[in-house]
Amino acid sequence: MSATLILNYLLTWGLLGSAAFSLIVVYLFRSGRVYDARTREGHLKEDMPRKGMLNILSFLVLVIAFITATNYLSLVSLGATLAFWPLFSLNLALMLILVIFDTLVIDWWMIGLWRPAFLQLPNEMDRQQMKVHIRRTLVVAPPICLLIALLSAGVTILLF
Repeated sequence: MSATLILNYLLTWGLLGSAAFSLIVVYLFRSGRVYDARTREGHLKEDMPRKGMLNILSFLVLVIAFITATNYLSLVSLGATLAFWPLFSLNLALMLILVIFDTLVIDWWMIGLWRPAFLQLPNEMDRQQMKVHIRRTLVVAPPICLLIALLSAGVTILLF
């Protein structure tokens, strides 16, 4: 894979993934579905109901499908040579871009600082709670990103 192909992949899908993620966040808050898995402070529930677990698993499957589709659309369709470890690294880089966007833009800026009325955020989900959420994200997100990148690269190699 050339440097240009890698940069185009990360820029294109980082931007599209960030936009899609933003729309999903708006939907989850506006519909109230975010509280299937989270408390009003914004943290995952300790005693997770089935509905919350199903929402989280559905989202993870959606992310894996998204990254597998990006691999096909930006790499396979262009005839790029795919080896597992370089593809895994590219998928991991994309996941880390999306987590950084989620953490800095959505969690810190949008929910912690801006707090737009259209999200219908509860008062309990304030800047202090977002700081706690972000610290937890910094611990939990890297292993999840590794797993998602591993699965996406594996599915891509198996399918294409």
